[in-house]
Amino acid sequence: MGLLTTGRPLGWWDAQPHLDYVREHGIEQFVNVFCATRDRQGDVLKWGDEIEYTLLVLNESERCTYLSLRAPQVIQELQSEERLVSRNSLADVQEHVTGESELSEFDSAPVPETLWRPEYANWMVEGTPGVPYSCYMRDLVLVEQNMALRRAQIRRVLRPNERLLSLTAYPLLGCGRFCEPAGDGVCGPLARSLYLPDAVINPHPRFGTLTRNIRLRRGEPVAIHVPLYRDKSTPSEIPLWEGGSRHGGVVDIDLHQIVDEKLATTSLSQDNTDQNVGSVRSDEAVRRQRLAWSLSQASSDTELVLVPIEAPSVDGPERPEALDAQHDGLGYLCEKAGLASWNERNRDGRHTSPDIYMDAMGFGMGLCCLQITLQAANMDEGRYLYDQLAVLAPVMLALTAATPALRGFLTDTDVRWSIISASVDDRTALERALGCPPKSRYSSIDCFISNRPEMKAALYNDIPVLVDARAYRRLREAGVDEHLARHVAHLFIRDPLVIFDDFATVDDRVSLTHFENIQSTNWNTVRFKPPSQTGPNTSAGWRTEFRSMELQITDFENAAFTVFMVLLSRCILAFGMNLYIPISKHDENLVTAHQRDAVRQGKFWFRKHIFSREAELSCSVRCHYRCACGSEHCVSFQSLNAGSPAGSQSSPSQSCPFRFCTDPDPEAMELMTIDEIMNGKPCCEKHAFRKAYPGLLTLVRVYLDAIPGLDRATRMRLGAYLDFVAARSSGRLLTCAAWMREFILKHPSYRHDSKVTPEACYDLIQRCIELSEGRCGEPALLGDFWPEHHIDGELTSHDFSKLRNQIHEEDSPQLRGESFREELLPAAASRILETVSISARTHAGVAEHHHDQHARHRGCDYHQAHGVDERQRRHHRGAGALGRFQEARHQADQHL
Repeated sequence: MGLLTTGRPLGWWDAQPHLDYVREHGIEQFVNVFCATRDRQGDVLKWGDEIEYTLLVLNESERCTYLSLRAPQVIQELQSEERLVSRNSLADVQEHVTGESELSEFDSAPVPETLWRPEYANWMVEGTPGVPYSCYMRDLVLVEQNMALRRAQIRRVLRPNERLLSLTAYPLLGCGRFCEPAGDGVCGPLARSLYLPDAVINPHPRFGTLTRNIRLRRGEPVAIHVPLYRDKSTPSEIPLWEGGSRHGGVVDIDLHQIVDEKLATTSLSQDNTDQNVGSVRSDEAVRRQRLAWSLSQASSDTELVLVPIEAPSVDGPERPEALDAQHDGLGYLCEKAGLASWNERNRDGRHTSPDIYMDAMGFGMGLCCLQITLQAANMDEGRYLYDQLAVLAPVMLALTAATPALRGFLTDTDVRWSIISASVDDRTALERALGCPPKSRYSSIDCFISNRPEMKAALYNDIPVLVDARAYRRLREAGVDEHLARHVAHLFIRDPLVIFDDFATVDDRVSLTHFENIQSTNWNTVRFKPPSQTGPNTSAGWRTEFRSMELQITDFENAAFTVFMVLLSRCILAFGMNLYIPISKHDENLVTAHQRDAVRQGKFWFRKHIFSREAELSCSVRCHYRCACGSEHCVSFQSLNAGSPAGSQSSPSQSCPFRFCTDPDPEAMELMTIDEIMNGKPCCEKHAFRKAYPGLLTLVRVYLDAIPGLDRATRMRLGAYLDFVAARSSGRLLTCAAWMREFILKHPSYRHDSKVTPEACYDLIQRCIELSEGRCGEPALLGDFWPEHHIDGELTSHDFSKLRNQIHEEDSPQLRGESFREELLPAAASRILETVSISARTHAGVAEHHHDQHARHRGCDYHQAHGVDERQRRHHRGAGALGRFQEARHQADQHL
C-alpha cells in the first residue's frame, strides 16, 4: 500500500525544486527516530499479514469474466466498523487487546477485527487483521480464521454478479474490455497505456501521481517484456493488439490529447519554461555529484569506503520535445516504447513482439501478494531478521508462484517480481545504459544490514552499492553505524515521486513523512521499518516486512505460508541460524525463482552450515553416531570455523552432522532444490534420511516439539500447515502457477498457440472460486488438505472476537526466540540424533527405496522414531485422513 497521505500532490515539474528538500529532511527524520529508539528493548512479538484481494464480475450467460472497478465503494462500506471506534484511538484499542493496557474504559469498546485500505488498482482491496497477533502460540490458529472473516465481510457487500478471489494475476488484464465498467478508453493522461484505461487506477491522489511521475521521470512509458511460453503452434511473434478480438480489442486513443499534452508541456510561457527546465538539469547534475559507490573492504568487516562514480553525469528528466500537430500520437507511443518504427509497421494495426509486451504501471502494481510484518524485540534483532529473511525471499517467491499468464498469453515464467520491477522502473535511458542505479526501485535488496559477527560484510556484501554521499555522512555523524547508514543512504539515491503541497509543514522531530516518502517507493523483497513517532502506530517498534510471497487461492494455503514464516522467524532466533550468502548469489537466486516450475526444476544457492558459533557454545549436549561413510559425527549446532567446546576431541571433519564429511569450508554453499532446502538434504544417495543438511521444516518441527504445554489441537493444526508446505516444497503438490497453466493447456478451447481464451479464463476463475469457498477439492494442487480443512460457515466480527478473547484468556505457551535457546538446543540435538540413529540402522536396499520415495513420503524417519508402524501409515494415507494421521503422531508424542 505504501504511504497514503492526503492533500494535493505537486506535478512532476512543479516538484523538481523540492526533491532535495524531501531527501534532506527525510534523513533528519530517520536520524531523530534512530537516536530516540536505538536503545529501545523488550518489545514483544507482534505480527500480522496483509492480503490484496481481487474483485471480479461474472457474466454467466455470456461465460465471461471482468475485473470489477468498484473497490473504492466496497472499501468505504467495509470501513464502517472502523468508524464505530473513532471515539477511541485505534492504537489504544490495539494496546488493550494485546494486553498492554489496563484501561477499563475499553472493556466494552468495540474492536475492529479487520482493517481495509485502498491499493493501486480499482479491483484491489487490501485487508489486514484489525489488531496485530501477539506472541502466543495459539494466535497462530487465528490466522486462517481471520482470513475467513475478511473473505466473508467482503462477500457481504458485493453485488449479486460480483465475486471475490485471492488471485495474484488476472490472465486477461489488458485484453479488450477486461474490466467493468470499461472506462473511457486507453491512452489516458496518467499512464498513456495502449491497453489500460486510467479508470483502473485508484482515485487516491498518490496512485495516479505515481503513475504519471514515473513515466515523466523516465521520459517514456514503462516497458515490460515477459518471455512467452512456446507451444507447438505459438507464432514466432505475437501481435501487440488485434482489432476487434479479445486480445487488445479496438484501442480507443485520443491522439489529439497526446499532442496537446506534449505541446502544452513544451510551450508553457516561454519566459519561464526554459529557465525551469535548465534549473532542473542543473539541480540534477549537482545531485549526481553526491552519488558514490559504497564498497566493503576485504581487510575489515566494518570499514566502508565511498568511491565517487566515474560515469559521466546522468541527465535528469528529459525535456519533452515539441511535436508537430499532425504527428500520430499512437506512433509516438510505439516508438517511445522501444518497438519498431511507426513507418515500418503494417498499417492494419498488427505490430508484433517476440515476447509479452506491457506498458503501464497497472500491469505490475495490479498484481496481488501476501506480506508479513514482524515486530522485533529491538533494532539489532530486526536487522538480523531482515538479513536472514532476505536470503529466503527468492525461495518463498518460487514456492508460492502464482503468475502463469499475462495480457492473455501464457508466460514462460511463474512469478510476478520482474513484472512489477519493470512497471515502476523510473530510470532514464542514460541511467539504464550506465547501470547507475543498476536496478529498478522494485528489486531485491542490495546489502545486508546486521552488525552481528555472522555478517561478514567483505564476504557477503560483495556488490558495490550506490549511495547518496551527503546522506551517508550525515547518518554517520549522527552515530548510525556503517551498515545501516549504507542501507539508508542507498534508499535515498532515488527521487521522491509524490510530494504533497503541504510538505514544508511537517515536523521532523516527530514525523517520518519524508523518510517514508522515499522508503515506501523502494519496494524490496524485505523492508526494515523504524518505529513510528506519531499516528495510530506509535506503540510499534522496529519491524521487518517480508514481501516476496505470491497470493494463493485458498485461506488454508495463505495461512500455511504465513504461519510457516512466523515459526521460521522464531527458529532463526532460537537456533541462532546463519543463512548468509553473498548478495551476488542472492540475485542469482531471484533469477532462478522466475523460471517456470522452479520448485521442481530450479536450484538455489544455499548454505551448508546454518548454525552460528553462539548456538553451538550454548549447547552442552554432544551426541555421537557413526555414519556409513566410516566417520564418527556429533550432533551440534556449529559452523566449522567456530571451534569446539572445551574438552572436545572431534576432528574438524567430524564437528557437524549437517554437512558433507569432506567439506572443510565453514562458509560453503551449494545449489540446492527447494525440496532439499525445506525438507533436508541427505549425506549420500543410499542414505536418504541421514541429513547432511536438516531442512528448515525439520527445524520448525523440532522447535514445536520443544515447546512445553502446547495443546494437541493447536499442534495438529500447525502440523497440517507444515505438512502442506512440505508437500508443496517436494513437488508432490503443484504450485498455483503450475496448476493454472496445466488447467489452461488442457482446456478444450486451447489451440496450442499460448493464448488464454475467454472460455478458459472463465472456467479457471469459476474453478478458483469454488476452491476458495471450499465447494470442491483439487488433489494436484491441495492434496487431501482441502476442503478437509475448510472453515465452514460465515464468520462475523463478533464470532471472531469471542474466539480471540477465549484464546487470550487461556494459558498458552509463547512464541519465543533467542530466550528459548538454552532449552531448545539440547532437546533438538537429542531429537535429531534419534532420527539419525534409526536411519543409520537401515540397510542399503531399504535406504535406496526410501530415497526414491522421499519426495512423496517425507517424514517417515519421524514416524519410525515415534512408533508409528508402516501399516498405520498406509491406512492413514489410503483413507486420506490427515486428521487421523496427525492424531497418531501426537499419540506417539504423548507416549514418549
